[in-house]
Amino acid sequence: MKLKTLASVEKAGHQVEWGNGESWRILTQDDGLGYTLTKTTVAASSRSSLQYKNHQESCFCVAGKGAIEVDGTVYPLVPGITYVLDQHEPHILSAEEALHLVCVFTPALQGHETHNLNSSAFSSY
Repeated sequence: MKLKTLASVEKAGHQVEWGNGESWRILTQDDGLGYTLTKTTVAASSRSSLQYKNHQESCFCVAGKGAIEVDGTVYPLVPGITYVLDQHEPHILSAEEALHLVCVFTPALQGHETHNLNSSAFSSY
């Protein structure tokens, strides 16, 4: 049995400013489960070009309004929508209103990773 609070996540240094928002890495590699669970906030009016070359990601939108663009197709993001990036797809994540997402990454993140949104067309980890 594991029990975590957001305060314990912050104390462990797993609250990460990733450039256009914040991510609380609730479960990480150190938890030994093989996946990471995050609470992620995407800043309103932001646009992020991303690609996870080493991870698959699933996200469930719990609040806010935005969109994800994959291969030129734009999909709306509103509460109740889940998107899955299982083929390491480059994608553009935009938030009209602040997006609040619950995300799962596999394999697990160490917990401190962040995007370098200034390094290339798509940032990754």
